[in-house]
Amino acid sequence: MRELTEDDYGWLYLDSLEDLPLSKKMKVAINLVDGRKVFEIRKHINELNGVLNEKEINLIATSYNKDKIDKHIKETLKKNIGLITYRSEDYPEMLVECPWPPLVLYYVGDVSLLKTKCIAIIGSRISTGYGQTVTELFSKELAINGFTIVSGLAEGLDTVAHKACLDVKGKTIAVLCGGLDKIYPSVNTNLARQIVHSGGLLISENRIGVDSQRFMFPIRNRIIAGLCRGVVLTEASAKSGTRYTIEHALDADRRVYCVPGSILNPRGNYGNQLIKECNSLLVTSPKDVVEDLGLKYKDLSDYNRKQVKADVDEVSQIRAILEEDEYVHFDKILEKSKMDTKKLNSLLTKLELSGIIKKMAGNLYMLRK
Repeated sequence: MRELTEDDYGWLYLDSLEDLPLSKKMKVAINLVDGRKVFEIRKHINELNGVLNEKEINLIATSYNKDKIDKHIKETLKKNIGLITYRSEDYPEMLVECPWPPLVLYYVGDVSLLKTKCIAIIGSRISTGYGQTVTELFSKELAINGFTIVSGLAEGLDTVAHKACLDVKGKTIAVLCGGLDKIYPSVNTNLARQIVHSGGLLISENRIGVDSQRFMFPIRNRIIAGLCRGVVLTEASAKSGTRYTIEHALDADRRVYCVPGSILNPRGNYGNQLIKECNSLLVTSPKDVVEDLGLKYKDLSDYNRKQVKADVDEVSQIRAILEEDEYVHFDKILEKSKMDTKKLNSLLTKLELSGIIKKMAGNLYMLRK
């Protein structure tokens, strides 16, 4: 990590003030721009546009303790965790542009990924086979198209997005809620290690020793949205925490993409609601996302087909069943294949997304000619 400057110390000091609300800290940063001005806050009152009251100004003017900041930096680096501050050379421009940029970002891994072409893929912790398949598809194809996949390391579809990206040797960023020395959820500790070892990145705005708490997640989600050119919602309910990420994305003028879900599935209807009510784009393939962002799509149909055909026997079996008639009902496929329902649903979805079969009304399937 580069040597810290007085500007860095200014932001680290402001960030350390526990009695100053986070919203006030960020407003001070946006108005002052230069961290060195924090140390002479009274000289720059006119630049603050009334953000602080006299008590808050006095708190900033009288609380600086360099030894305390140095101790924190030393303890952080000892745990092999780096840090960057607001407007430092490593700080991502995409976050600077956001309404509420974090003052400090702690990281483990390749910090240069913060300045790459990022796309967020988000979804519910509780998901269906459809949601998992769609998330895997979008993560893999967007990663192979050169995007860094950003998500929150949560159980459920965040986990699917990170793992799918790693499966195709893509780069992924996990934005955590608490300190990076306390991976949450703990069940994803090995996944976090795998992300770092594969050239990815873990980041958090919270210092070491801070536990993840429920109220922090909506605040954390602004970083997921802010880092990215767009946010892809693959499956979520209207009550899901993903709504905060979507709200932050809209506030930051980011593109919001929604994969349509079943109208009969309350766990996956939030995307449908957004498509109807907000300026959200309905997407049915990763190609839609790539082209909407003005980029050339790398045709991955051959790649997808190879992925689907990895288990040749099962795909061949489905083909043989569908060749028996023009249209075949799901129940008949289930009976003849002797697969369990979840596995068959997942396989049929992959075949459909790859253009091998087509789903018709009435839960009927046919082979594409």
